Amino acid sequence: MYFLNAEGQIHHATIISKVDANMIYYTGNSVRRFDERLESTLGNGEKGALIIHLNDTLK
Repeated sequence: MYFLNAEGQIHHATIISKVDANMIYYTGNSVRRFDERLESTLGNGEKGALIIHLNDTLK
């Protein structure tokens, strides 16, 4: 997952650690975070998030 700055540009990468029925959680290392709610970060200096799904099977 990538965070978008106020100009809508990608500026930070992170990994989604958990998804449940109501929330997406992520892990980061710039500021130590584990299972941080995405909702609590958006709007707090972050304009949005770009989520990229990686295929979990080898072909």
